[in-house]
Amino acid sequence: MKTTVLWASLFFVTFISCSKKDSSPQTNTMEPTEFVGKYLVEDAPIKTLSIAVLEVLSNSFFENAPTVHYQVMGHKLKYTTLFQGKSITASGIVLLPETEQAVPVVAFQHGTLTQLENTPSLMTLGLNEVTLGALLASRGYAVIMSDYIGYGDSATLPHPYDLQEGLGPTTLDCILAGFEFFEKKAIPHTSKLFVTGYSEGGYASMALLKALQESSNLKVSHAFLGAGAYNKTASLKTIVQQTEPSPYLRYYLWVLHTYNNYYDNLKHSWSTYVVAPYDAQLNEVTDWRTVQFDEGFPQKIQELFTVEFLQQVQEGNDNTPLIKAFSANDLFDWNANTPITFYHGTKDTFVPPINSQSAFEAMRARGNPVNYIPLEGKNHQTAIFPFVKAVLAQLDELR
Repeated sequence: MKTTVLWASLFFVTFISCSKKDSSPQTNTMEPTEFVGKYLVEDAPIKTLSIAVLEVLSNSFFENAPTVHYQVMGHKLKYTTLFQGKSITASGIVLLPETEQAVPVVAFQHGTLTQLENTPSLMTLGLNEVTLGALLASRGYAVIMSDYIGYGDSATLPHPYDLQEGLGPTTLDCILAGFEFFEKKAIPHTSKLFVTGYSEGGYASMALLKALQESSNLKVSHAFLGAGAYNKTASLKTIVQQTEPSPYLRYYLWVLHTYNNYYDNLKHSWSTYVVAPYDAQLNEVTDWRTVQFDEGFPQKIQELFTVEFLQQVQEGNDNTPLIKAFSANDLFDWNANTPITFYHGTKDTFVPPINSQSAFEAMRARGNPVNYIPLEGKNHQTAIFPFVKAVLAQLDELR
């Protein structure tokens, strides 16, 4: 299987059933009516992918490629969501198999996007997640993917990177717009909904689970989460102790930038966090989605961040505004009413395994039905394929 950093978002799966009493698939077939949606603003077909094209794509992704059953049509969605008290028109995509049979629904959250052409609603084919979503649809699933705020039709806004309030509710609104699209087009689907994502997609999916539980009647039956940063505070404290060069500093800076701008009790200059002359360089960054630093930019945590910042994190004073901001985005210790299986590479230095380990332990202590499968010897990239294979098998078993 070919892997890239673009895949750093693949596959956190959640099995959601709308029925508490009957676990068998139920068909929701709706007659066309005059449609007025609460979330869906507009929809439009994008393109159709033939079985032959999908087979080529599947072979480029997988060794022993899974069978393609249907050709797939992509539809762009524009939907309404709220963020920071403002109404926003965001976008996403629905990928539908060409079949008259009712199929399960998969809400698939993508990972960190640094190449804007891979925004899901653009439906650019290649080694990216919208292509993987199309391959999933070809196996008989209706796939919904949000672009997230900061991409697609909301690309003029900054992306709220790994921010719970900027990911969970917006992703939920995309799912609800997707179901409105099904109603509008009289598309039959079963009562089963799965949710999936890896890395930022895993974190976004955990945020989605919480949003669903707090503001939706949908019952989440099972979740498969891959390598998300659910425990922000522990992750931060682990990362600042790393002494080896890291290729991931731009992503850590992006999270710090997001929180620093979002919380009113922060809003510090970069000189509070990083040493000169790099503070001035970071002040010039206008687009964190696509920023690239030159070869002279530090690769080690200790060479980039100020001694004061590192001490503040390492001392672990939970009452500081910075630590409070990170803890406000912790999603590892809450009473989720769904079975969850966590997957994480044991050699992951980008998103440390303590994220999945601590989530498993905290939720198990609450009595939640959770499981943790460490992917031995795998890092953030090499864990993707084992995770995807496990999830595909579970999807086919639970559908």
